Amino acid sequence: MALNYQPKVNRKAVKIYFLEFIMTTLAITLGFFAENVRESSIDKKVTTQYLETFQLELLNNKIVFNNYDSIYNSIMPAEDSIVNIFYEKTENKNLYTIGRLLARTRRFIIPPISISAYQQMVNSGGLKNIYNLALKDSMAVYSELIQQIENYNAYIFDLRSANSPQIGMLEDFHDFAGPDHIPSIDSYPALTARERRFIIYYYRTLFMRSLSDKSLLERLMLTNDHLLSTINQELKK
Repeated sequence: MALNYQPKVNRKAVKIYFLEFIMTTLAITLGFFAENVRESSIDKKVTTQYLETFQLELLNNKIVFNNYDSIYNSIMPAEDSIVNIFYEKTENKNLYTIGRLLARTRRFIIPPISISAYQQMVNSGGLKNIYNLALKDSMAVYSELIQQIENYNAYIFDLRSANSPQIGMLEDFHDFAGPDHIPSIDSYPALTARERRFIIYYYRTLFMRSLSDKSLLERLMLTNDHLLSTINQELKK
C-alpha cells in the first residue's frame, strides 16, 4: 500500500521570503526613483548654467547691436553721398567732401556677434533638457539670423577685395591714414562711362550691404530682447 506523503510547509519561512522579496523590490524601485531624481537635478543644474551663459552672451550682443546700428547710421549717408556725387559727375568739384566721405567708408565693418554659448548647447546635447519649445525655436531663429549676416558679409568682403584693385587705379590713396584723418586727394582722371558706372556700383554695393546689415541687426535686437525675457522666466522656475 503506497503512502501519500505531503511535506509540511513552513508558513513562517514563506512569509519571511515573501517579505524579503517585497523589501528587495521596494529597495530597487526606490533606488531607481532616487537615481532619476538625482539625474534630473543634475540635468536641471547644467541646463540652468547653459541658460545663464547664453543670457550673458545675449546681454553682450545687445551692446554690439546698439553700437553697430549707430555705426551704420553714420556711414550709410556717406556711402550714399559718394554715389550721388559720381552720378552727378561733380567729383572734382567736391574733392574735400569726397576725401571726408571716403575716410568714413574705407573700413570694412563686421559686427562681432557671439554665438558660442548656443553652439555649446547644441554640440553638448544641452537643448534636449529645454522643454520650452517656443524658446528653442527662438534660439534657432537667432542663430540663423547671425549666420545670415556672417555669410552675407563674407560674400561682400570677397566682392570688395576683388574690386579694390580697380578702385585703387581710379582713386588717389596717397594721403589716406585712417578713419579719423581727412585725406587730401588729387583730382580724378576723366572717367569713362564704364569707369563711372563701376564706381557707382561699388559704393552702392557698400550702401546696400550696410542697409542689409542694419536691417538684420534690427531683427536680431528684437529676437535678442525676446530671448532675454523668455530666459529670465525660465530661470525663475
